[in-house]
Amino acid sequence: MSRHADVYTDGACTNQGLSGARAGYGVYFGEDSQYNRSGRVVGPQDSNRGELRAAQVAIDSAKSQGLGSITIHTDSQYVRDAVHGASGFQSAGQNRDLMQSIHDSVRTTGMRVNVELVKGHSNDAGNDAAHKLATQGAKQ
Repeated sequence: MSRHADVYTDGACTNQGLSGARAGYGVYFGEDSQYNRSGRVVGPQDSNRGELRAAQVAIDSAKSQGLGSITIHTDSQYVRDAVHGASGFQSAGQNRDLMQSIHDSVRTTGMRVNVELVKGHSNDAGNDAAHKLATQGAKQ
């Protein structure tokens, strides 16, 4: 039986749309997990890019752990569409690189990646923890 993990992801951006914008990502595998991550986003600074980077890091981390499947819990329909290929890369604009990377990771690993939408800022402990990590990442 292949191993599975549930992971929460989020992106955050301070001063979105302004010259001083700072975007970050957060990946939460669980309390005190060595796989929890946060960091600054490279490239354009916006929350959608943070959301995508979080999903990319979650998938790469699951791959490095040898997991057969993961469920990404996110408050971003944009991430759900990107993971499932619903938002074609042609219209991805500045985020095409991350969408392509996510697609390639899923395709080449054979890992099953499911995405479940959660309501943001609704006291969901996992989503709140991922948001906290993303906010910390934006400050790095």
